[in-house]
Amino acid sequence: MLEKNALTAVVEFLRPEHFYSEQHKEIYTAIVDLFKASEPVDMRTVVAQLRKKRKTRIGGRRLLYRRVNFQS
Repeated sequence: MLEKNALTAVVEFLRPEHFYSEQHKEIYTAIVDLFKASEPVDMRTVVAQLRKKRKTRIGGRRLLYRRVNFQS
């Protein structure tokens, strides 16, 4: 979400099972689903994808915002 080409570089080898946290697995799965569908990947679309898949326990925008800002 921070760098446009980052997904292209990692989607081939990074899998959800590589993440320890279930929340991170679900977030990554939502991101990959959007990427494979050629949809934009940003906080809004990832939250919408999580809601669509009924993964509301993930934490929504607030968790994603904390994760993105922690990486900065």
